[in-house]
Amino acid sequence: MVRGTHEQAHVSMFGQEVNEQNEGRSNILGGVTFLVSGTLLLLNNMNVIPWGIWEHVWKFWPVIIIFIGLNFILGGNRFSRLIVGLLALITFLLIVVNGLVQVHSPLVRYVPVNILSFVTIFNYLKHE
Repeated sequence: MVRGTHEQAHVSMFGQEVNEQNEGRSNILGGVTFLVSGTLLLLNNMNVIPWGIWEHVWKFWPVIIIFIGLNFILGGNRFSRLIVGLLALITFLLIVVNGLVQVHSPLVRYVPVNILSFVTIFNYLKHE
């Protein structure tokens, strides 16, 4: 691949080519996905939440694809990445709360009532 004199290529740890223009970009969506998944796995290993939560969380895996598509559509500016990251974080947390409700985890008592109401309405509509 021929490069101009202005652009120097760098190789990241995952073998992706990174140029000077997007070197400072962070992947908020990937970070949120790893953060939520890692937290769930850690809490599972510490026996804080039961392994049965994965049955209820895993069925929402297409949400990751939706957010990746949203990230592509909105473009690569910092504001849109921040918005997609925040939406992903809120959505993933609601999915986890839904899983906690489904497995009757005692951690549900620490979830704010308005979030529990939203999840309860979602579950009611899902079963109708």
